[in-house]
Amino acid sequence: MNYRESFYSLIAGGAGRRNEQEKHLSTRVDESRVRRVLAHYEAQTEAEAIAEDEAAIENQTQTSMEVPVELVSVVRELIAKHQP
Repeated sequence: MNYRESFYSLIAGGAGRRNEQEKHLSTRVDESRVRRVLAHYEAQTEAEAIAEDEAAIENQTQTSMEVPVELVSVVRELIAKHQP
């Protein structure tokens, strides 16, 4: 599952899953921000989405990885400490 699919599955979850999912959202993410991001991706053409994905793959300063849910808070803390 790529980031776009993850994002859509997060916000498309049913009411029963929503509270569980909200626990995992950063406090900086609120409904208006989610809606802005969703509008961005829904407005993208397929070519724009592909170009964005390819640019992300070529970015050598960041990476993506799967992290066990129980370690997410620890990883976030490490990242926060690392950033200037």
